[in-house]
Amino acid sequence: MKFIVLVLIATSLLSPLALHAQTNNRLIVLTDIEADPDDTQSLVRLFLYSNQIDIKGLIATTSCWMKSEIHPKSINNVIAAYQQVHSNLIQHHADFSAPETLFNVVKRGYQSMAC
Repeated sequence: MKFIVLVLIATSLLSPLALHAQTNNRLIVLTDIEADPDDTQSLVRLFLYSNQIDIKGLIATTSCWMKSEIHPKSINNVIAAYQQVHSNLIQHHADFSAPETLFNVVKRGYQSMAC
């Protein structure tokens, strides 16, 4: 009987861990990077959470403030900075996105006259 109670207690304690161990949420980011500095800052913050989020796309787009230009190279510049600290980050958690993976998901959005 004690064994059954211990198994039930262990199962109830490990259940939240099992749910947490499931796959990370997937994310695609559309950014008008270079329109103002907030998108660059947000990408830096995003990459520091890349061990918890599965980043599937980083797409440079136009916006109301930058109607005719897109800058995927600026996304690559942020990834290059992330690449410099990646070896330190993985010492704390092994699941940080590899810089090569992030470089591969950078895309150019449709360039149009937005707004």
